[in-house]
Amino acid sequence: MVGRKLLTAVMVVAMVATAATGSVGALTAPSADATTAVSETTVTVTNVVDGDTVDIEYQNGSTDTVRLLGVDTPETYGSVSPGEFEGVPDTQASRECLEAAGENASAYATDRLAGRTVTLQFDNQADRRGYYGRLLAYVQVNGSNFNYDLVETGHARVYDSTFSESESFYNAESAAQAAERNVWDCRTPDDGGSGDDSSDNESSGDASALSIAWVNAEGDSLNDERVKIETTGSSSVTLDGVTLSDAAGHSHTFSGLTLGAGDAVYVHTGSGTDDADDRYMGYEMEIWNDDGDTATLTAANGTVVDEYQYGDASGAPGEVTIEWVNAEVDSLNAERVKLTNTGNGPIDLSGYTLSDAANHEFAFPDGFTLGAGESVYVHTGSGTDDSDDLYMGYEMEIWNDGGDTATVRTADGAVVDELSY
Repeated sequence: MVGRKLLTAVMVVAMVATAATGSVGALTAPSADATTAVSETTVTVTNVVDGDTVDIEYQNGSTDTVRLLGVDTPETYGSVSPGEFEGVPDTQASRECLEAAGENASAYATDRLAGRTVTLQFDNQADRRGYYGRLLAYVQVNGSNFNYDLVETGHARVYDSTFSESESFYNAESAAQAAERNVWDCRTPDDGGSGDDSSDNESSGDASALSIAWVNAEGDSLNDERVKIETTGSSSVTLDGVTLSDAAGHSHTFSGLTLGAGDAVYVHTGSGTDDADDRYMGYEMEIWNDDGDTATLTAANGTVVDEYQYGDASGAPGEVTIEWVNAEVDSLNAERVKLTNTGNGPIDLSGYTLSDAANHEFAFPDGFTLGAGESVYVHTGSGTDDSDDLYMGYEMEIWNDGGDTATVRTADGAVVDELSY
């Protein structure tokens, strides 16, 4: 992968949405060059107010507030309005679902924008400021439109207004709705199903009437990462002995579950209490690869019942990618590098090294394994290592604000990935 990309100091990788029937390869995110803009400016995000509003600081030290153009996330500081989100019923369950979705959107924006240097881009088809005096702009991160990202991942709806990228935004919204991703899962906040352990039909069909509707790999928590399995026939289906697995061999075998005709069950990655609508795999890490994976349903006799592929499901078993380097920070541990396993299986990083152009080097601990789709943050300073964060132990900043090169090598010195900014 050497030299495969030249990125800015802070990069957020746009997530690839998948529709209920497969990947949405036809969707194209608007690029910075394609957007019809009258001007742009570089700023620092000083605070994330909520999923669609941020506070910023200009290079001259003045400040302002930006309302992200063309998008709307559920309210976190006031009452939510189900009527604003197409197909979401005005029920208590839906309101609670939207409230949680609003918090998730805020967390998503905070993780990707807080403290980052970004480009504000203004659209000549839209007003410069909104009703409350806030700037209306696209937030561009290395050519990736974060406003579009919110819609594509289902964290936001398209705000009905005039702006040049509205067509691509509405296309992304339709795909997110079809996949019931994040806020659109609030259309059926009880996750579907009959809600009890009884079958809706006395007859029992075979496992061939089961179908994988979609995989939500881009969840904000282990139990938001889930797979929807539904029946397609006119009879109930007993799932005892049926196994759901990914390409890396993570699996869950059903027991004591019968789905009625037209019912569905949601299989969550994390832990919880099994019932007729929800089953839990019990993993302590994400297992579904964001970039692509294959979900397989296998009957008790070993026959493949259904297979669902999304994204690039043909990637290597384990593949380390340097997502970004955050060099422009105020503390040693805010200076960090994000590494992600973009392959379809776990990878043992024992003996791997991360280094800069000046040969400051960090060796990964023995036994440190990064699961498919998982990320780890390597901080410059000192701290306690865990599965999400590792610490290089330096007492000074090492990543050059003006530009540097991050390199990952195997234990035998082979270059795995390299990122220059």
